[in-house]
Amino acid sequence: MRDLPELLRIWRKSYKGEIDLLGYPEGFIGDLRGEKKEPRLVVLGLNPGVAHHELQGPEGEWTRVIRRLSYSRSLQERTPFQNPAWRKYHGKDSRYWVNLVRFAKRWLGDQAGLTDVLNFEMFPFHSKNLKHAITPPSDIIEAFVWSPLKEMETDTIFAFGRDWVSVCDKLLGQPLACFGRNALFLGDETNGNWQVRIYPLEHKRVVVSWQNGYAGPPSRNVEELRRVLHETA
Repeated sequence: MRDLPELLRIWRKSYKGEIDLLGYPEGFIGDLRGEKKEPRLVVLGLNPGVAHHELQGPEGEWTRVIRRLSYSRSLQERTPFQNPAWRKYHGKDSRYWVNLVRFAKRWLGDQAGLTDVLNFEMFPFHSKNLKHAITPPSDIIEAFVWSPLKEMETDTIFAFGRDWVSVCDKLLGQPLACFGRNALFLGDETNGNWQVRIYPLEHKRVVVSWQNGYAGPPSRNVEELRRVLHETA
């Protein structure tokens, strides 16, 4: 902890639960610069989940790759999706990334894949699970999430997880529309568990989607998302 740069130290304090400081922080995964491919789906997650020290520890396999190629140019070598090294220690692909790539295919309507996706995190530190709310400093989110988002070509940003509601309320103001429980109608297959809020971000829209106990992309209801976005245009 004492070796963290001051900015990361402040970011770390925004979550009161247990985290893994041996795994390197991951603020984003994807081609942020658009050097090889401009991202077509931009999403916001909560945090990068569990870390495997054999991969992401101080001398881990992926840590060495980052030292050699740089963090932003080593996505293919250290992805938790369809990667033998990840499967070796985790047993299977990351559930979040499997669902995310599946969502990308459905939303974009073609053979989208990992390289089409850019994923930012609200909290860059690893943990086995999240038991407390994340309360990131507004200036950090503005600098490391909103500012780069404003430069992206895509006009719709998806944020997964209820914690994004308080962040968006604070930084983006009142939502353009709310759908789901005690709000506008949202047709879904989760017995009323799914909720959506849409916020303005300059000429873009941030779509916050969440279900109780799940902070990933919806596995169904893509057409319903299209409907609520069309109604909020």
